[in-house]
Formats: sequence, C-alpha cells, structure tokens
Amino acid sequence: MKRINYLWAIILMASFSALTSCGGNSTEPTESTEVVAEVQETQSNILASYFAENGDQINATEENNGFPKFIMADKVYEELGGYILVIDLRGGQDFAGGHIDGAINLKLENLLYYFKEDLNPDDYDKIVLVCYSGQTSSYATGILNLMGYNNVYTMKWGMASWNKEFAGKWLENVSSDYVEDLETTDNPKAAASGLPVVNTGKTEIKDIIEAQAASLFETGFKAVRLKIGDIMTNPSDYYIVSYTSDETYQLGHLKGAIQYSPKSSLGLNQSLETLPKDKPIIVYCYSGQNAAFVVSYLRMIGYDASLLLYGANSFMNSIIIENNMPAFNEDQINDFETIKSDYSGAAEKSGGGC
Repeated sequence: MKRINYLWAIILMASFSALTSCGGNSTEPTESTEVVAEVQETQSNILASYFAENGDQINATEENNGFPKFIMADKVYEELGGYILVIDLRGGQDFAGGHIDGAINLKLENLLYYFKEDLNPDDYDKIVLVCYSGQTSSYATGILNLMGYNNVYTMKWGMASWNKEFAGKWLENVSSDYVEDLETTDNPKAAASGLPVVNTGKTEIKDIIEAQAASLFETGFKAVRLKIGDIMTNPSDYYIVSYTSDETYQLGHLKGAIQYSPKSSLGLNQSLETLPKDKPIIVYCYSGQNAAFVVSYLRMIGYDASLLLYGANSFMNSIIIENNMPAFNEDQINDFETIKSDYSGAAEKSGGGC
C-alpha cells in the first residue's frame, strides 16, 4: 500500500505542476496532456500492484484464497441448509424450470448492487454462483474475489453437474473437431510492452477497483467470450494464450498459441507485460472456467481479454480424456433434486450458452 500512496503522491505533484504552468488554447501537446497519460498508465500499475500485494489471487492456490475458487456440486449439496447462499445467474425461465433449493435468481449486471445494497456477505460461510456451465459464474466470481469478497465460489461445471436435465450445454459443446489442426511448435511470448491504459477518474484504490468491476458487470459476459469456430475463422486476429500445463501444450495447441503457465506467469514480475495492449487476447484453459477467472483479472487491469468457451474441451476433448486431464463427461453429472417455480420474469432468458 505504501508503494501505491507514493505513486499517487508523484502523480498529484506532477498534475499540480502541469496545471500551474499551462494555459491558453494552444493546439500543441502540453505538459498536462503528458501527465494525464502518465496517470492513466500508472492506474493500471496501481491495480496490478495492489492485486499482487493483497493476496496475489492470480498466482495463489485455492487454499490461500487464490483463483480459481471452485466448489463441486456434491459439496454444495452437502452444505445446503447451512450458512451457504446460492445465486443462480441463468435466465429466469430456466431458473423457474429447475434450480437448487434455496437459490435466488439474479442477472449478472445486478450482482454488484446486490452485494453492496441487499446482502451482508459475512452472514455466509460460502456464497456460490451458478450458471449453465460454470463459465459465466467463474467470470463473476473472479471479479468479486478481486473486490475482496473471498467467500464467493463458483460451482464447477455449472448446473450441468447438478442434474442431467441441465447437462446439454456441456454435452453439445465438447468436441475433437480441430485435433488435426493443432500444432506442437513452441511459440515465443511477445516482448514486454508495459500495461494498458486505465483511467476510472477515481483516486482511491477501493474506488478504482469498484469502478472497474461495475464496468465489467455492465459490459456483461457475452462481450468477453468466443466459441472455437469464431476463432478458427482467423486465429491470427488474436493473441492466443494457452493457460495450460507445459505437458498439455506439447500435446497440441491452437496455431499461434503461446503458453502461459498457470499460477506462475501473469504477475507483474513475471510475464504479464508480454501480453499485447493493441490486440485482442483469447485465453483458453481446459474448460473455460479457469480462463474466466484469468480474464476477469486481465480486464480489471485494462486488457482486451476474452475466453474460449468450453476451453480445450471444445476442440481436443479426446486428447484431454486420453491423458486424464480435466474433461467434461458423464462422470461429472450428479442426480440431485431441483425445485421448480413459477416464472416471474426476475431474470430475462439468457441469449448466451454458458
């Protein structure tokens, strides 16, 4: 925190100097415009530094409140009736058609307001977000974790793992269609080029984080995910990050993909700044769920990052299964009871698939 206050002291001094030495209507760049650019650049650094110094969730283990904050469906089932709150982010009609007992239904864009105005998060040991396949909820959980809500979890594999009635989203999207298009070439990371520009207009770190979070929730999830077919149309349009183990990367990866090792590559003193500021970034993991956490972090500090829906399971499922890596299959599906209710329009039916 001392580092953050020191940076802001420098910025404020520079801003004051610029404001007292500039004037008129000159069309030439002035010192003040340079200071504004410096403030914008530094705000990204402030965010990245703060996250690194306050839990380093992108690199910490789950046991140390790091990403990903997964909870399995059977664990949720065991804890129902205790100090646990389930928030279902699916569309209202789908929620009414079957949901976990006691769950409430919210739109993604209403989560932040709910946490700030209608909920005391400390009343619960766990707050579990669920969606169709675990990807939207992972993204939302990542944002809330970065805000300091460390008792928020995502149910892995989403409602697809609760009951076979909801497993269609996953079963329809696992595929090995692109196995023949994979490469095994090691692709180098780009040269480090600094962090992207972020300017929230806020000065306190808590307010900066909240402003960024509010923007991400307002933008929604559709804007931060692509399917494999979208990417394969022209993969060179993207900086593709394979957020998988070295072993998985060597077995085969999307053409041009660069490997960034989980838990050890996206910190300020690691390879974070090798990500491009001027090109869309696509992150894929095995299932899209871990990547969703990573994307929440990257977008929070200003990167144009999106995730590949259903991850490597969407293009090399057979290889993942053969090598005992995280794959969705019928072993992941439970047979837990669901509650049906009248559709009240509480959340509109989602047009997404996750």
